[in-house]
Amino acid sequence: MSWRVWACDTKTGQKLAILPAESFPWTNVLNGAGQGSAGFQLGVPFVGAGFPWRDLCEPIKRTLVIEWDGSPVYAGILWDWNYDHDARTLSVNHADIWSILSKRLVSALNAAGIEATKVEHASYSLWRLARASVEAGTSGGANFALPIFYQGWTGGGESRTYHGYHLPRVLESLQAIMNTDGGPDVVFDPRWSTDGSKLEYLMRDGVDTSPGLEYNLSAPRKEIFGVKVTRDANNVANVVIGTGEGTEVKLTTRSATDPATPYPAIVKTVAFGTEPDLGVLQRNTDAELVASKAPVEQWSAKIHASADQRVTLLKLGRRVRFYSKGDPMIPDGYHTHRIIQYSGDLADVVSLEFQAVGG
Repeated sequence: MSWRVWACDTKTGQKLAILPAESFPWTNVLNGAGQGSAGFQLGVPFVGAGFPWRDLCEPIKRTLVIEWDGSPVYAGILWDWNYDHDARTLSVNHADIWSILSKRLVSALNAAGIEATKVEHASYSLWRLARASVEAGTSGGANFALPIFYQGWTGGGESRTYHGYHLPRVLESLQAIMNTDGGPDVVFDPRWSTDGSKLEYLMRDGVDTSPGLEYNLSAPRKEIFGVKVTRDANNVANVVIGTGEGTEVKLTTRSATDPATPYPAIVKTVAFGTEPDLGVLQRNTDAELVASKAPVEQWSAKIHASADQRVTLLKLGRRVRFYSKGDPMIPDGYHTHRIIQYSGDLADVVSLEFQAVGG
């Protein structure tokens, strides 16, 4: 069991070649862009003369995938590279599929002028809205297509309208939907196609439906190690004012207050772009209050990629239970968290970050 790095076609996902990486640090992040880099020593015997390095590392055109024991763990679109001729070394930077969604629009392109276009979504669930934004940004012809597959959806009572004159980007739309009260976590899981020939992404709600992982912090021998806990109140607020469309006296605002706060009044203002709907603006403000009214407690730890609960079992949003007894800062009993980030390189150690469920 070991790491292996593939170069794939970004538009189709087609596997192209295995690359002999000297380093490949990568990071997966819940609800946001993961990224990394890679280093290669060109001319090594593994690949031989004439290996098409330049084509396989062409920015945007190529995506790099790191797999463990045949299963993709991270996929990053290559955005730039630097080559040292004397040393024959190549270094590249890559970022996951969120990076290209930041460069796509929700509104349809129109030769007559995008400013007059309008995209309307009605009677959707929040998850369906998120999916619809990505679908809109990946339709419009072969150059817009990406190998994304989608978790199913149901209807709901949510509606959104996107005006072309706002030039709404897919990433901005996703962020607004995720930040709405009750909004979904969004994950793009890389995977190989059924026949193993192509890279695919499964866009899914980050709600964990699989059996959770469990770790006993009090056991003499542990699969998890390097556990650290932080509790941060720098972003706490119990009064939130959200702003939307308009300027000066025509600026639309909504507020949310936590009447049961144990803290003195702390006010936060949050801009929600050009949101015109007061109901949506209120829900966004309410969600910001929920996220801000208590300190954030995050845990971090490390595992071995080759452990029984190996790196391929890690999924963003997956629940993890820790058991502790007799620790001065961690209360006795079980503590349920979810994975919000994990990262690694070509070594056996993988670093994880967790957030308390409900925290």
